[in-house]
Amino acid sequence: MGGLLGFWKRTGGKSAEEWVITGINLFYSKGKHEKGLNYIDKALKIDPLCVNAWLAKGTILESLGKYEEAVKCFDKALEINQNNAFAWYGKGANLAFLNKHEEALHCFDKSIEINPENNEAWCNKGAALRFLGREEEAEQSFERALELNPRDAIAWRNKGELFLNRGNHEEATRCEYISEVLSMKVDISQLSYFDRDWMNKAEELGCVHLKGVRYDNPSMLFHFEDISSADVNTWINMGIVHSSLGNFDAAQTCFDFALRKDPNDAGAWNQLGGTLSKKGIYEVAIGCYEKALKIDPTLAVVWFNKGQTFSDLGKCEDAIQCYDKALENDPGHATAWYSKGVVLGMLLERYEEAITCFEEALKINPRNSDALINKGNAFGELKRHEEAIRCYDMALEINPMDVDAWNNKGFALYQLKRYGEANHCFDTALDIDPNCEKAKENKKLVEEKTRE
Repeated sequence: MGGLLGFWKRTGGKSAEEWVITGINLFYSKGKHEKGLNYIDKALKIDPLCVNAWLAKGTILESLGKYEEAVKCFDKALEINQNNAFAWYGKGANLAFLNKHEEALHCFDKSIEINPENNEAWCNKGAALRFLGREEEAEQSFERALELNPRDAIAWRNKGELFLNRGNHEEATRCEYISEVLSMKVDISQLSYFDRDWMNKAEELGCVHLKGVRYDNPSMLFHFEDISSADVNTWINMGIVHSSLGNFDAAQTCFDFALRKDPNDAGAWNQLGGTLSKKGIYEVAIGCYEKALKIDPTLAVVWFNKGQTFSDLGKCEDAIQCYDKALENDPGHATAWYSKGVVLGMLLERYEEAITCFEEALKINPRNSDALINKGNAFGELKRHEEAIRCYDMALEINPMDVDAWNNKGFALYQLKRYGEANHCFDTALDIDPNCEKAKENKKLVEEKTRE
């Protein structure tokens, strides 16, 4: 092929987790529920046992008011991992929407049993108890929620409603004041005098400690957050969302705060490395990965990320060594097999070894169309064009709209002098993407041959 007209898919098909993140971001940042669900369904096709995909799907369905379907998703997550606190919490929340408060209470209890520090589970447990007429227990749950997070506006509101039912209007009003302040989704610097007055009342009551700093993200409501109160996981989660939205400077700040809290958190070092790599600061990113691996040398994901960064730097042998370490710790890491194959094939022209890697990736995920395309490319470079065509055909069975598969199949047919079939492939590629320059060039080659 000469590498001119055939496409190598560098990054490959997204992993299940990457499709989940894409779907969640579309949902939270742009409100695109259906598109978000489509991407999460892609994740589940890749990995039906991806717990995060089932959790995300359940969350989006909940927002659409499809509570029964949401419960089924959380049940799927629990079939995979009975000890997932969020799955129990999500199931409980949706059962509550269906007015199944006894069942919801059981779920919140299970969630709390696994993670007793989840203030939202305590708050929702209180709400379920209140619906069941067990007001004293409900108050205890709201109190526990507020011990864990004094800024929980919903817990303050629910507590206020308990006081109102008892005729204690002073306490009910106090709780409502605090709830209203905490529910305001505005930057402190933009607050009017009236709003500041509300905020001061809340501070006077000793309920909130406001630093004048607000960290927003689309998936979690961090409004008037005291920096000192945010834990490591909170900062990491905020950073992940910022990074996935392309806000790399904000993400870096979040991971820096996480590491101030705990310099030995390997996950935070890994995430910081990933963000720096996206900013093109590759050498510093590698240093972050090395810090993570000193803490835990068995983390396959960190070895993989380090390998990706070496690949970006063109340090192919270093990249391969990292992919091998990732696979040593996780032989089922399909993306490591795939990426190793790309480096071997596209960058080092070691096509037989590349084919072996793509085959290993396909054993783990037979529906990875990008691996099939790159396997076909490697066969093409070895002038084994019939085998290449079979790979492209298999890729097109999975995704008939893949422009690269149509283009590369056409180029393989061109190499076999089957010009009519080749031209059909290039036409199909151009029907899908009229701006595909490679298909245009290839079509010209066919036209020149047929004029001879």
